[in-house]
Amino acid sequence: LAGVIGNEVMNDMVAWQSAPCIKSYLDDLTEFSQMYSTRLTSANANDSNNQRTAFPLMYATQHDSPNAQLSPDEAVKVTLDYLACSTKNNFIFGINIESWCSSVQTFEYNEDGVTESSYHLLWKTLTGQGKTRVIMDAVTGEKTSVPVPPISSTPVTVPIVFSEMGCSKALFNRDNAVQPKYVRDWKQIPLVLKGGMMSDVVSGFVAYSYDGGGSAFRMMGGLERWDGKSVLPPSPDYENFRQQLSEASRISDDDNDGDVEDDKILKKSNNNYCHGAVEKLTEVWNLNLYSLSKMPSYFFTDYEDAQLQQPQYQKLSTAATANVANVDLVRSTTPQSLKAPNSLQYKHPQGIRGESKDETLLPSQLIFLAFLSLLVLSIVNIFWHRRRQRVHLGERPIDNVDLSLRSYFSLYPQRDYQSISSS
Repeated sequence: LAGVIGNEVMNDMVAWQSAPCIKSYLDDLTEFSQMYSTRLTSANANDSNNQRTAFPLMYATQHDSPNAQLSPDEAVKVTLDYLACSTKNNFIFGINIESWCSSVQTFEYNEDGVTESSYHLLWKTLTGQGKTRVIMDAVTGEKTSVPVPPISSTPVTVPIVFSEMGCSKALFNRDNAVQPKYVRDWKQIPLVLKGGMMSDVVSGFVAYSYDGGGSAFRMMGGLERWDGKSVLPPSPDYENFRQQLSEASRISDDDNDGDVEDDKILKKSNNNYCHGAVEKLTEVWNLNLYSLSKMPSYFFTDYEDAQLQQPQYQKLSTAATANVANVDLVRSTTPQSLKAPNSLQYKHPQGIRGESKDETLLPSQLIFLAFLSLLVLSIVNIFWHRRRQRVHLGERPIDNVDLSLRSYFSLYPQRDYQSISSS
């Protein structure tokens, strides 16, 4: 069980401006889940029925690129690098991959036997391997393979799953002679399960779909939408899916290599990854994202956390975990004496969401604001001075605005305005 905080949000260059919000949201919710589960578990250490496990969260990205500058697998990698850098608490990175549309294709090649398959390209990109690009000579027709360096050598630091796996049935075996057409065979399943070619970096998948996504993806029932109550009859698509799961399960039972997670190439994230992730987004997409260091966080500063570990404040922390509604009690009741000067330095590591700058105004900023205020007042004074001259010289009649201004601000000389206005 996991929660999805966003599904295919950054799908174009305009939507990519929301990336800092998505990452901040992900970081704070993940850390809150970890913090809350730890506190409740500690408070109920002797009650085995009251233990709490942090609720995992996932962001799901499309297996596509917002523009032609990057291939789909490269766009997925730079998205992963940005969201995962400096994240102390793991989240799940989902990839909606709706390819593998032929019974003839393999892990390495598409059904033409020449072009590299999307699964193979994605696997090489996620594992930091270089790719090759075939260039054909326009005169001789000779083909030459040119090495292409990886878009990013940053290691994978969070679990990855295929959050929407499965080609549209309308495309499956459409362009070949294989029968039956438009029935998916699900032969990619063994690739991502234990012992599969991609199991070193992919932790699992979600088949798309039991119901939903239209008839092109529905595995159960016919053309009618599911009512949410009735048990849907299985389709040939589902029978193939079940067969592949059974085969993969048999292979897994025969494999004695241990837990699949032991083979994952997960690395610990660090702040240097963040600097590289932001630089890469600027380089490939010319993105100038809002600085995460300016986005406030829910959490205590390091200074406050250290002070709250003192014995006299331990009861505050214990009382705060007694009730779900009072999870903010610790922060709201922290004595002001514990507040460190300029204590906007949040615990998110420096680099992507690092310490926030002190928001107090600098002398240069104050001087600029004073100059701007004087400039505005000067413009207003010139305007009303000219208005007063025109009234005084009789170039324009007096209206109610003039009379009001004279009453409140004495902007006009003492004259008989009533006689001027009636003449």
